[in-house]
Amino acid sequence: VSTGGTVSGLDVGFKPLNAVQGKVTLGPNGAGVSGVTVQLDVNSDSKIDFATTTDTKGNYLFANVVPGKHLVAIVVPSNATVDTPDGSPRRQVT
Repeated sequence: VSTGGTVSGLDVGFKPLNAVQGKVTLGPNGAGVSGVTVQLDVNSDSKIDFATTTDTKGNYLFANVVPGKHLVAIVVPSNATVDTPDGSPRRQVT
């Protein structure tokens, strides 16, 4: 196609975008923890694609994420441990 040319018969589809969000909490009372780094591996390909930091209430948000299986991981602060059933700071999300 040259500059100013036209292409016809091209079908284009769009995928809706999603958000991945959550909260990092401390201890049994569930108080949010601010300043924790949260990473997102889009499509679980072992590559960190995005990172963010939790807000003052411990919330994080990755907006406009393509649909699929993703891995969310928190960077555990040196003065903390992970309290999950399997002891892992990573979770698969879809």
